[in-house]
Amino acid sequence: MHALLFLLMMSPTAEAQACGLECAAARDLSAAVSADAGTTSADTAATWSQVKAGEADVSWGERGTAVTTLQQQLNQLGFPVKETGILDPETEKALERFQELYRSVPTGILDANTVAMLEEAKKASVTLSQLRGIMRNLSEKKAEKVLPYLNQAMYEFDIDNDKRKAMFLAQLAQESLELIYFEELASGADYEGRRDLGNIYRGDGKRFKGRGPIQLTGRTNYKAAGTYLGLDLTRNPKTVATVEVGFRTSGWFWHSRGLNAKADRGTTKAFKQVTKKVNGCVTCNRTHYDRREKYWKRAKSVLAAPESPPLPERNPLRQQTREEVPLPTPNPVRQVRRRRPLRR
Repeated sequence: MHALLFLLMMSPTAEAQACGLECAAARDLSAAVSADAGTTSADTAATWSQVKAGEADVSWGERGTAVTTLQQQLNQLGFPVKETGILDPETEKALERFQELYRSVPTGILDANTVAMLEEAKKASVTLSQLRGIMRNLSEKKAEKVLPYLNQAMYEFDIDNDKRKAMFLAQLAQESLELIYFEELASGADYEGRRDLGNIYRGDGKRFKGRGPIQLTGRTNYKAAGTYLGLDLTRNPKTVATVEVGFRTSGWFWHSRGLNAKADRGTTKAFKQVTKKVNGCVTCNRTHYDRREKYWKRAKSVLAAPESPPLPERNPLRQQTREEVPLPTPNPVRQVRRRRPLRR
């Protein structure tokens, strides 16, 4: 390195005599570095619209409004970065992770295809504060872990408007107790011999018990989901209990039952139909329909409201939120007094 700098400082004649082609290569390298440095100036920085139109790409070291918008969208989708306006190593790594998770080539370069993907992904996403506003028992640490995978699944299966997202998230919240349990607590023995679930072999009940945030159950569902996603879930059923696979199988189940169309109606009747598809019934005890409906109403409210900080976490020792505490019984004496006949 020191020798290279020394050669660059020599006079042209001495340079040619001393190293010939080597110094010519050094001059080319110096010019390339200077050119790269020039692209970081505000005058030459690409805008989001220019990248979207295919007029420019943005890569490592560049800065400008396109990079600021990129960082904002990565943060919303669950890939946290500092909003510096520079495509630094942290942003490049987050962009590569986004591209890989959304089934694109992880180049770390912001180009027209990536812009289009980011804009579509934004429609089918929730923010960290929205997710925790709907699922108030979900810790910030767990929410940060699951958010990229949840958003990717909603993008993959077109859960891309507020009506769809509200119903989808309400069902996941109840099935997984707010994304805490990705595997059914029971052994699965009750599913043994259930031919309606495709459990035709000994041990299928436990092997294919409920997993993932929507509690995918039965050999038939595991096989069909795996075929669609390109995964061998019959041989590796436990992978459904991971965030990487569980959200995608939940999205597949939602899509395969045509639940987006039902969610688009946005009615209570439609929500009951969705609940029946997910859990098999509406009024039976295991469904806990009242809780699902509460999550649904809360999700609709959160998604329709402007962004605000998430509510503080509940005390884990408490089992009821304020809204769940029953109202006090009215004083019977007051009730009697209210019923006194009017004087004539």
